[in-house]
Amino acid sequence: MAIKKTKYLLIIALSLIVFNTNTMAADLDKNLKQRCDSLPPSSGSKPMTGPLGSNDPNIVFTGKMINGITHIFYPSGKLQRRGNRIDRNNNPSLQGDRMIGLVEIFDEECYLWVSSSRNSVGTLTSTKYYSKGDLIASGNITEGKEDGIWEYFETGALTRKNNYVLGVVKYTEYYLEGNELNQKTYFNKNGNLISTEFYEDGIVTIKGPGWNEDNKMQGIWEYFENGALFKKVTWEDGKDIETLMIHPSVTCKKLVQDFKANEMRALRKYQNKTFIISGRVTSVDADMWDKPQITLSDGEQWSFSSCLASPAAGEEFFYDFDKGELVKMQCQINGEIMGSPILKACVAPS
Repeated sequence: MAIKKTKYLLIIALSLIVFNTNTMAADLDKNLKQRCDSLPPSSGSKPMTGPLGSNDPNIVFTGKMINGITHIFYPSGKLQRRGNRIDRNNNPSLQGDRMIGLVEIFDEECYLWVSSSRNSVGTLTSTKYYSKGDLIASGNITEGKEDGIWEYFETGALTRKNNYVLGVVKYTEYYLEGNELNQKTYFNKNGNLISTEFYEDGIVTIKGPGWNEDNKMQGIWEYFENGALFKKVTWEDGKDIETLMIHPSVTCKKLVQDFKANEMRALRKYQNKTFIISGRVTSVDADMWDKPQITLSDGEQWSFSSCLASPAAGEEFFYDFDKGELVKMQCQINGEIMGSPILKACVAPS
């Protein structure tokens, strides 16, 4: 019986909380509407001011600042702004009569337009801009200029970030849906483009100096795969005039370790991809088809695993290799046999 009674009391308490919360929300909505639509009209063509909550139509703006939270109205009688207004006569540190704290400005359709914060002497420190009440920009202000990270929105979604230093943009980030970084562009102090980066899943994929006046790719652009540089392309007036393939490096020892640890993972990482392979020569022999084969040690004294490398057709660089020599070669990795990675189409690294 006691448990059932406690349950009923809990339900009643929760109902009261929900009721009070909804009532507060309704009151807030009512107040928000009231401050734009339901305040009394101004006297004549002059806007008027008054403490928050006062609807006294006799308070007419004359230029004298009123301490406390103040309303300022459009000639139509709709609210133009509100905030804490400080009288300079009582605050000598002020440069003029200003508002402090949170200051809100509304358009003539009663939508919130600007929401700003000012410090104790009325200096602007941060600003939010709105369109029809929806946030479109937000950031800090220093010495009257944008400073630090500013965020820009469309229909509530983040589309861009600017990093400012006293009004000068250092870089801009562009975002896709879900706040996914898509592009990052850097500028010099004169506002000229320095470089641009493109991203996928938070990892840079392309990086270059940008475009010419005709919006065509220009200069040397770098291309990445899984964060590793693999290609450089020189562009001139939008045309690819030179491509340089850049392959990642890996040691024979690392290859053997990766295949031993998890063959499937190693295949996903290395299979049919070109790497610069380094290792110590243990033999230069002919395989069962009398084709040359280079064996590289994995560096372990009692290991039976090694890297088996076959030169590309016509390549003769391996004739210069001596047993025990530390060498590098550019090869395509083609799986493994009994723990030994197979290296195909090897050439001397460029």
